[in-house]
Amino acid sequence: MKKIISVITALSLACTGFISYRTSFPDETAVQAVAVSEGKVRIHVSEELSATNGMFTVTYNPEKIKIDESIVLNEALSGTMNVVNTQTAGKIVICFASAKAVTISEYIAELSFTSLTVEAADTSDLFTLNVDELITLDADGTEKDVPAKNIGISLAEPAPEFIFGLKDQTDDNIEISFDISENPGITNGVFTMKYDTSLLEFESGTSGSIFENAFFEINESEPGIIKIAFLSNETITNKGTAATIVFKCKKEGTAKINLTANELDNIDKDGNTLSYYVPEQSASVPVKANTVSSPAVEITASESEKNSAYISISENSGITNGIFTVKYDTSVLEFKSGTPCELFEGALCEINESEPGVIKIAFISNSPVTLNGNAVKLDFEAKKSGTAELNLTINELADISQTGESHSFNIPDSLWTIEASADSEVSVTTPAVTSEPTVSETTADTTTEPSVTTVPPVTEQPDITTSAPAGTTTAYIVSDPMECDINDDEVVTTADLIKIMQVILSQIPASECPSADINKDGYVNILDFIAVRKIFLG
Repeated sequence: MKKIISVITALSLACTGFISYRTSFPDETAVQAVAVSEGKVRIHVSEELSATNGMFTVTYNPEKIKIDESIVLNEALSGTMNVVNTQTAGKIVICFASAKAVTISEYIAELSFTSLTVEAADTSDLFTLNVDELITLDADGTEKDVPAKNIGISLAEPAPEFIFGLKDQTDDNIEISFDISENPGITNGVFTMKYDTSLLEFESGTSGSIFENAFFEINESEPGIIKIAFLSNETITNKGTAATIVFKCKKEGTAKINLTANELDNIDKDGNTLSYYVPEQSASVPVKANTVSSPAVEITASESEKNSAYISISENSGITNGIFTVKYDTSVLEFKSGTPCELFEGALCEINESEPGVIKIAFISNSPVTLNGNAVKLDFEAKKSGTAELNLTINELADISQTGESHSFNIPDSLWTIEASADSEVSVTTPAVTSEPTVSETTADTTTEPSVTTVPPVTEQPDITTSAPAGTTTAYIVSDPMECDINDDEVVTTADLIKIMQVILSQIPASECPSADINKDGYVNILDFIAVRKIFLG
């Protein structure tokens, strides 16, 4: 209570023009004119502060500057005891006191002014600011100084105006640019851009046309925070693009981006500085999350070969691995053999009937397959004439890069019917059930339940029915190459690759080959195959 009374005394002294209360912060911040006839000045706060008491002195040349007596205080100070004294020419004193701390952001006070002479624009002492007092009181009444390093006086209007937001968007990236639409003159500045790391990832940043002759630096100081700085020998008055930032899209959503000007000045050749205040800006940017279209997978009939059908793939933007399951009516058809076609030429492909009526097909390629056409040929024998159903399930379909990053496609089951005749060709009709394929846009967790069928742990059931769920996954990094020696012959060869594929296709029970679970996640799937392949390929 004693402290509040002393501040009230200071407020009354301020009204008489006698200022001698306290000078804890003797350092002054000056704003010198370059070319200003009228405008607004702010005592700005570059970072949010909390204080119970404050006193500020602004000085100016009354022969050259006229101050509008209508001085605007931050609304956060409306509930405090405050006084603004303009009675002494060339000096403005602003005081506030509160029983509890108030939180102030952006600015403390805003002053409007007019130049009285044309020379005013060339003086070196347009305004100066002294922070005489800035403290906060603890609950026990102990006072603590609040750092004043984030407080300054700067020109609010006229000031450069920035516009920023979405410039361009592709399947994988978006470009954010910020432009200067009004530019009275700048020589140096520091900006901070904050963004949502759950949706975006910083890729690169480049300077715009207005900074082509200036020193320019842009980097991510920490995840989610980008620092942009520029410095020029000459005053820049151009308008246009200041910088362009490229982000990688991680998943779909709306990302919020904030842009703050930590520093923005115009320094003349004599060292006089005109500082600008630019309010924080924010933009909401729609993020598409990888819009790669999903391949279309269907079963088609052979027009020339009796009792044969094909699994064909179209709209193929790129795939490296996949596992398909085809279930058929054993009362009408009997599976004879499966053969890889031209689409899987050069890829490792395995086809087998894991149990009567269930055909497993798995493939993996060292480079993305982008062809469209027939992937696998299935040969049947018709036991009798009639209609048989073929149920096609895509347990896994993905495009895995050399770094191990995976873009997986989630394609729903489809049901096809076959008109079979013991004495004629097998033909495939229009699918009985179809649905639009969708692209999985979430990060896969190889320990979670797959979207199609549940994958049993290696130790529980002998058959592996599917692989990791659709999504974005990262391949397991093998620390010891001998982890990949599945057949225990002390070398890693294609034999180990084949053995894992045999487990995936249920040719070998998983319980009989526990070493095939390379990443020890309880499943034998394509991720284990990839781990071995990376060691094998070096």
